[in-house]
Amino acid sequence: MLNNHEVNLTDEEAAVEVARVAKTYPVVRLLSADQIKSEPNCLLAGDRCPCLRQSSLEALADSDEGSEQLLNDGTEYRARLRPLKVEGEPHVLLMVRPIDEQEAAEEDLVYTDVLTSVRNRRYYEEKLRSARMNAGVAMIDVDDFRAFNDTCGRHAGDLALGAVATRAAVEFGQRNVGHT
Repeated sequence: MLNNHEVNLTDEEAAVEVARVAKTYPVVRLLSADQIKSEPNCLLAGDRCPCLRQSSLEALADSDEGSEQLLNDGTEYRARLRPLKVEGEPHVLLMVRPIDEQEAAEEDLVYTDVLTSVRNRRYYEEKLRSARMNAGVAMIDVDDFRAFNDTCGRHAGDLALGAVATRAAVEFGQRNVGHT
């Protein structure tokens, strides 16, 4: 597997690498810096999705492999971007595949609090790290929760947290609270 931006591939070696990864990824494109900068539409979805262009530019600038998760026409995709040099010129190998149900279920386990069914801090940290917009996260502090939990027991505390999450979802909308 080639993934070092400092390796200088020939056109033939680049074609072999594209063919190799195409066995795993249904969408594979080897893009020159000029293509990334000048193509009028999105690199994956035509004129409907601008997100991979910025990620590709960052991969070129940082010389680091990147990964993005995106939604297009109701389907979630995982995109990997690997910077390469081909004949001395910077390129990005763009590899995209749909996220299957098992992978989505595994991500839900990692990013969702079991008790409240709300997305956890890790989920938001990773989303904000790759965000292409100004965004923020509001945290809710339950006053005197520790005293309540110590006095009434963990089961009562768990029920109270679940009630707070449910009420927040009602007041702010499930999507805004991170309910899955």
